[in-house]
Amino acid sequence: AVLPAMRRQGIGTALLEAIEHRAIELNIRTLNLDVEENPAGAVEFYLSSGFQRIDPDDDESEHRWDLTMFSKPLHHS
Repeated sequence: AVLPAMRRQGIGTALLEAIEHRAIELNIRTLNLDVEENPAGAVEFYLSSGFQRIDPDDDESEHRWDLTMFSKPLHHS
């Protein structure tokens, strides 16, 4: 998380881009986020960064979590 006083300066975007580039180097095909809280603006930030909200109830396990979940397929060159 980025501290509130430091938000809207591109830090979160830079962090996500660095994670995405490293994941591609490691041949990871999808990034998933599990967010326990929904801080103001976080959902919009993840969606604008290419993540899609996924339904945690689609998880076939018997566990149910109080989470907002996001997923983003990665494009390898």
